[in-house]
Amino acid sequence: FSDGYRHRRLSSTDLDPQQRGWANMGFINYGRFVHKNLTFALCFFTMALLLLSQFCRMIGREREELSLLAVSCIFVFCGLLQRLMPFEFFGRLVIMIWRIFLHDVLLALFIYVILLSAFSLSMFVMWQRSDFPA
Repeated sequence: FSDGYRHRRLSSTDLDPQQRGWANMGFINYGRFVHKNLTFALCFFTMALLLLSQFCRMIGREREELSLLAVSCIFVFCGLLQRLMPFEFFGRLVIMIWRIFLHDVLLALFIYVILLSAFSLSMFVMWQRSDFPA
């Protein structure tokens, strides 16, 4: 957590470097702000999930503890990828993985959700019980 706290950039000049005000903020500036604070966010969420998992361990909720630890492992892996970006060889691989995830996986997920919702809605319409018997 201390490493993420040292890397935080939460001042108003970090959010709006040109001091134009909130009304003129663009999407790119928000993206830059998130990228500047990515280390802080990943460390903060990892720490919060680890503390919650220890609380679940104390009260005896093993399933929730394991779920929280799994999600915290995902955040740790994202932090590792973010720290490997500056190195040329690993940076290419990380960018390639990101593009594959964004393009192929999200497209397949989008199509899957549309087909699944259409199929489930058709099954609901076909098998629902009517209040008025035929």
